[in-house]
Amino acid sequence: MKKWADKKRHHTEYKVGDMVFVKLLPKKFKSLRPVHKGLVMRYKGHFPILGKVGKVSYRVELPPRLKIHLVFHVSYLKPYHEDKNYPSQGMS
Repeated sequence: MKKWADKKRHHTEYKVGDMVFVKLLPKKFKSLRPVHKGLVMRYKGHFPILGKVGKVSYRVELPPRLKIHLVFHVSYLKPYHEDKNYPSQGMS
């Protein structure tokens, strides 16, 4: 069973400076609770990786208004891919 499960898994690693989306869950982060869970964006970003903490955790540079911990497990991160046709899209 394990060998079949491992075939579908992929090992994700990021380098310092890589841009990622961060998965935000309203249950875990109290600063997001005033809004109904269906209205909260699941992934927020794109933020740069500041460094690796342990084997599967990364420190991410977040804006101070989020007021959440800066270290995330790799399963809460998703790589950001810039659109070559519209490089400014997604920037605020």
